[in-house]
Amino acid sequence: MTESVLQFSGCRVDLASRKVTLDGQDSRIEPRAFDLLAYLICQRHRVVTKNELMHVLWPRASGSAGALKQAVMKVRQAIGDQGNPPLILTVPRVGYRFMLPPRAGETIAPALEHGAALTVAVLPFDNTTGDPSLDWVELGLMSVVAHGLSQDRRLSLSGMQSFLTEKDRNRLSERSAMPAALQHATGAQRVVSGRVLRHDTGYRLALEVIGSELPAHALLSADTPAALAGPATQALLDRLLPGAAAAAGFGSPAWDLLAIEAFARGLQAAIEQKFAAAIKLFRLATDIEPNHPGAQLELLRAQAAMGDDEAEALAQRLMSRAEKQGDVLLAAHVHQAMGRLYLNRSSALPQAASRLEQALQVAAGRETPDWTAQTLLLQAAAQVKMHQFEATRRSLDLIEQLCAGSGNRIFPLAVLNMRAVMASVEGDLQHAVELSTQVVRSARALRAHRYLVDACDNIAHDLAALGRLAEAVPYAEEAMATAVAMGDWGIAADVAPTLCLLHRLAGVPGASAQLLAALAHLNEIAASASAWAARGHCAAGAGHDAEAAACFEKAAWEQREVNNTFDEHRTLPWLVEALVRCGRLADAQAELDRLSVPPYTYDAQLMAHLLHGRALLTHAQGRHEDASALLEQLLEAPAAHALWKAWACASATWLNPSSLLAQKASALLGAIEKPAR
Repeated sequence: MTESVLQFSGCRVDLASRKVTLDGQDSRIEPRAFDLLAYLICQRHRVVTKNELMHVLWPRASGSAGALKQAVMKVRQAIGDQGNPPLILTVPRVGYRFMLPPRAGETIAPALEHGAALTVAVLPFDNTTGDPSLDWVELGLMSVVAHGLSQDRRLSLSGMQSFLTEKDRNRLSERSAMPAALQHATGAQRVVSGRVLRHDTGYRLALEVIGSELPAHALLSADTPAALAGPATQALLDRLLPGAAAAAGFGSPAWDLLAIEAFARGLQAAIEQKFAAAIKLFRLATDIEPNHPGAQLELLRAQAAMGDDEAEALAQRLMSRAEKQGDVLLAAHVHQAMGRLYLNRSSALPQAASRLEQALQVAAGRETPDWTAQTLLLQAAAQVKMHQFEATRRSLDLIEQLCAGSGNRIFPLAVLNMRAVMASVEGDLQHAVELSTQVVRSARALRAHRYLVDACDNIAHDLAALGRLAEAVPYAEEAMATAVAMGDWGIAADVAPTLCLLHRLAGVPGASAQLLAALAHLNEIAASASAWAARGHCAAGAGHDAEAAACFEKAAWEQREVNNTFDEHRTLPWLVEALVRCGRLADAQAELDRLSVPPYTYDAQLMAHLLHGRALLTHAQGRHEDASALLEQLLEAPAAHALWKAWACASATWLNPSSLLAQKASALLGAIEKPAR
């Protein structure tokens, strides 16, 4: 949202009538040049890339850098931009930014006065009522208020996913440090904190806005916590955007209180990645308030995260509503949600990339930089999975350009993390470790705990693949300790397979028992593919091969159900090996036959790692020379990780200790840490 008339430096721009006046005289400007000026004015809170401008100005044709440069020159002439200081700032090799000069005597921050997006972060509200049943207000009520604020396009709600589930956030020292840490990480201009208290027969919410010259406070009262959502949203709008219209988000007085609480609890469950619970809560909210697009959109996002097939029908209904109402932002958000859905389906990755590209095109120039960066990050994830590495690099470069000068340190961290993942997928494990190490250092400094967990887990897995087991263990343990400290057992379950594998390779499977015992009490998490894979490694390390095979079978089945190709391909070689070791030779042969056709054969790394299971099966069938040949083939395979080569070496030395292959393997083991059998 922006004003229709702007005046600056003797120039007047009327966006509604498309007129420019300079020093009291009409200034001639071509239609395309005016489109460029209007777009730069509307997006003046950020640098607009050249590619974005060319897409806006020439949507059905190919604009050139020269044509864009000519258009910028015509705009400068029309508005009297003498360049000292410039009204249109050139950012070399990136793009342009409109720099609106302050008016004489102006004291209000330009972001507030001139409508540029004000970046705001909202901390979890403290539940100081002493009632544990109201813990949902911390993330849930906070999220409803943030959702309401996000409906005003003059506000940009900064991404806070790294800070939302810290278990220690209620400590006084941590609470006082969080606003500064959050501002440093996200570049937010304002940070909102709140405390929910009991008051007589009702509740109070004490709000504080930090970041302006003088902190702004508000004290609100209501009969129930849910009833605080609407007044809190309006109070914050009044302080962030004086004169703002009444809040329209879920939580305004027009909405049912039970629906608001269900919506709040659903948002909390989604933040904690408990998507099955989130879906039930969002459905309850939409049953009570069937016409609220915000609740339906959050339901769609939760369904997409779960891979729920019902997401398709809901997406079509929301898209029809968006088209009927001309709501381009709703359409963009539906495209983004469907991109998330298809992202976890190996057969639907092209659809994922297409929907995310549509989201970016539909929202071009209308959404916040954070939303655009998040969509580009999802697009990069799809491109990595399709091995479109050059396209991935372009997407990541765009994110860096988009966030240039914004002060947001989270998205550059996400970009670096994605570059590490890409290096790992490309097979450059050493470079992947180096990049992930940079992510770990930055994540520790920024208190970005989720990125810290992800990077530590990636390093541990890549180091294990390189055969550097002793170096890998501390990273896996840090990832697990951080996830547990966050109180996020879903993330802990994702880390568990790597840690249990390392314990297995180190010959200490008992070290994983306590973790697995904790997961066993969490029904939703205990049934996840990650938990089954972790149990498989723990059982195999303890010599319980039949149990290991059953666990790996369940893990692989769960991974196939949601088309999680990446993790399934990690699980399958261990599954085949476990089937052979427990004597289920026919099942092992059937599994290998199933994997001997596309799409599995397209993965050279998987095919190389399966050679170990094939060798064990061949040996069990009495074909010892063929088994040795398969192990030697594994040792020579370029796509095979050092870990599997070490595994092959260890197998060769006990399958036939006197063979030439065993002697060769013994020499190789000197350079690779020997895994326990």
